[in-house]
Amino acid sequence: MDHKKVMTTLLASMLLISSSGEIATAANTNSVSGDSLHGGYTILKRSENMARTYSVSMIASKNETNVENINVDALEVNLENGTEIPQINKQIEIPFTQALDKANQEQYAYDLVIKQLGKTNTPTLIPMIDYTTAVEGNRIIVTFLVDYSDEYAVQVRDSLFIRANGNPASQSEVYTTTRNNPVIAESPKVNLEIGTEIPQINKQIEIPFTQALDTTNQELYAYDLVIKQLGKTNIPTLIPMVDYTSAVEGNKLIVTFLVDYTDEYSVQVRDSFFIRANGIPASQSEVFTTTRNVQLIEE
Repeated sequence: MDHKKVMTTLLASMLLISSSGEIATAANTNSVSGDSLHGGYTILKRSENMARTYSVSMIASKNETNVENINVDALEVNLENGTEIPQINKQIEIPFTQALDKANQEQYAYDLVIKQLGKTNTPTLIPMIDYTTAVEGNRIIVTFLVDYSDEYAVQVRDSLFIRANGNPASQSEVYTTTRNNPVIAESPKVNLEIGTEIPQINKQIEIPFTQALDTTNQELYAYDLVIKQLGKTNIPTLIPMVDYTSAVEGNKLIVTFLVDYTDEYSVQVRDSFFIRANGIPASQSEVFTTTRNVQLIEE
């Protein structure tokens, strides 16, 4: 075999990766001695080692990038140690470091350990029986159903249900609540000055209130209104769900007239059974009048 020609071809085609990242071509020579053969073997081994080092470095770099991508902020209770949680109207709010998932929010109760303080031999409160949970943004709202008025010890344990973006919450410190402070909520009221004329557009009027209204049973809000057509004699009071309907948008009650009357109306909210904000019924209002209907053509 022509060893000279073999080594010439081998060395001429060999690419070496230097430690600085540059690429060098092995010397192409027609004169190959035993020393050059040995040197070629040494160079080949060094290039293999460098290639292995390069590959390992790339893998390590990729792994570090993956770790950085996977590493997310832990979901934790956002309270300093020793913070006393206010209890108002038999409710407490537990803030977290992230907005919470709303899926299974009622089952978040099972991830809490709540005990009544100041009593001996009092068992841990039972989720869904002694208290319930709901989510508002980054907060868990705990509502106590029991008649205890003392403070509570509250802890979030390593969670099964409490999550943010699918990631479970970490166990928290044990916090204490204050005693319950019952606050009498103000009744929602119509937020119009006396004598205000309510615009009627496309057979609809908007009645604003001082608070955002509950949307539960909003179609029944119609029964808490007294609406009469003006300018007519012996005209009975309009009939809810027949002559008009009601719906809620934030703090506004939207009344849609179904009748063909085009005159003005007198409108009053009476002491309410259905119209509520945070569960508190609305107060009776003054009597207001509407404009005649203005029909706007929608584009």
